[in-house]
Amino acid sequence: MEIIKRIEHVHSQGIGRVNEDEILIGDSLFGVFDGATSLVGFQDELGRTGGQIASEIAKKAFENSTPTETLKDLIQKAGQTIRQQYQTRGIDIKRAEALWSVNGVAVVRLLGDSFEYVQIGDAMIFAFHTNGRYEILTRDQLHSSDSLVFAKWKEGIEKGLRTQRDLQNYVLPIARQNRYNANVRNGYGSINGQDIPDELICYGKRPLDVATIALVTDGLGVSTENPLEYVDWNKTARILRDREINGLLQYVRKREESDPECLKYIRFKKSDDATGVMVRF
Repeated sequence: MEIIKRIEHVHSQGIGRVNEDEILIGDSLFGVFDGATSLVGFQDELGRTGGQIASEIAKKAFENSTPTETLKDLIQKAGQTIRQQYQTRGIDIKRAEALWSVNGVAVVRLLGDSFEYVQIGDAMIFAFHTNGRYEILTRDQLHSSDSLVFAKWKEGIEKGLRTQRDLQNYVLPIARQNRYNANVRNGYGSINGQDIPDELICYGKRPLDVATIALVTDGLGVSTENPLEYVDWNKTARILRDREINGLLQYVRKREESDPECLKYIRFKKSDDATGVMVRF
């Protein structure tokens, strides 16, 4: 679109075997999708994880959409496609730990002098103004669930655990139980084949009165030392504003390198897949 001056993006793999994030950059449609691997070690015949497959399906649902389909419709459409795949592969949708999930989705569609956006999970959308002011348009829906995991993680450190692997095993029962918080009241939205309650789909439409819009997966969130506030989204926004998307990635990766066993900055693994898009007007 003529109103766009510049687009910047990052799509960086973490320590996992594959990058389960997907990124969408179109003429007027932009999105990031954070696939979450199942906890039962699923891989298809091509070696793709459940999270990888889910994020690919979600991206295609938006990429192949028509203007008459709302962004909220497309969230549900992607979930229906995943559910069909379960039937083919014999996956029990009642076993949350076996489901392929996209636990972070953030998509923006430009509509001339306005834009609409949709979000679920812990992907985030930011709007920046020319005077330096920023707005966080979304809420981290996994905050309450993940806080329980990271409080337990901190407990493990206090008990003497000193490796990422040992700490992961220590918190795994809570992480497994958290999968059952997907798509339930007071839980979080996830594209995983289940119906997503409307209340868990963050949707909005507003005038395009901003200088920049940014979308990120949680791998670009700036981690903290506090297990109850384990990501500082305001600091993330300020770094985006001051250093742009590549600067944020460099900041996050440098912090991760300084704490490879996740003993200081609370997180589930040394480095997560990190994906983001900044669109400047």
